[in-house]
Amino acid sequence: MRVPRTLPGILSPQQAGRLLAALRTDRDRAIVLAMLLAGLGRCEVMGLWFDDVQVAGRRLVVVEGKGGHHRIVPVANRFFDALGGYLHDERPAAACTDRVFVVLKGAPARPAAVGGGAG
Repeated sequence: MRVPRTLPGILSPQQAGRLLAALRTDRDRAIVLAMLLAGLGRCEVMGLWFDDVQVAGRRLVVVEGKGGHHRIVPVANRFFDALGGYLHDERPAAACTDRVFVVLKGAPARPAAVGGGAG
């Protein structure tokens, strides 16, 4: 017999605030904000390229998203503030990839680094 699939729980604004306050880097804040504010999954976030970030339009382009679909999603300024801090202060200048998020040593970050489960 199949076990019914349930949707993940939704964080309250207070829970989301506590989660964000516990993060120690702008990179981690930008990753979590992309998930919270734009609804991206971990594989979608870790798969972002610089060309996918539309700063002027405050949008992200998800090329290979859920179900293999291409979509453009709006994102609040708070994400772009954290992203800017990460790019300016934390992302290694010698990073060897055009992926947005890298481990702080410069290699592309893998979805498994964000957490377990499906992307």
